[in-house]
Amino acid sequence: MNGDAYYFTIGVPDASRGEAFYSRLFGWELDHGHILNLALCGGIAPTEFGPGPKLYLGQDDVAAGVARVRELGGDATDPQVVRSGEYADCTDDQGTRFSIGWTHQAMEDEQRAGLKDHPEPIGVLGYLTLGVPDVDRAATVSRIRRQRTSS
Repeated sequence: MNGDAYYFTIGVPDASRGEAFYSRLFGWELDHGHILNLALCGGIAPTEFGPGPKLYLGQDDVAAGVARVRELGGDATDPQVVRSGEYADCTDDQGTRFSIGWTHQAMEDEQRAGLKDHPEPIGVLGYLTLGVPDVDRAATVSRIRRQRTSS
């Protein structure tokens, strides 16, 4: 569904050290940076993908999403097709980083296959906050978007 978090990365300078740290901290099992035993798919990524956490939010039509981000005063790369699906890196009109996109069903199945030995994922996203400098401004843009899509 559009807007649902479907993936995240934690950008770290040294991916191997990051994998070791977070696997010991949370008990994550990682394979090539992908967390296998987590309900929301995620991974550890080198900082060229951006430092700190980054959310990937669902968008069925990435090109239309890119156009909308730009129309609202944000910035977005052109859509990129990768092994897992399609995405675009974005920033909102206040500079907050995120990505929009979708994942191929085969990739989702592959990621969830890692849960076969873990019937109960060790972690589930309980709450999500996107930090922005001006909350009122971000909420106003969100309300305008909801009004346009419900019309």
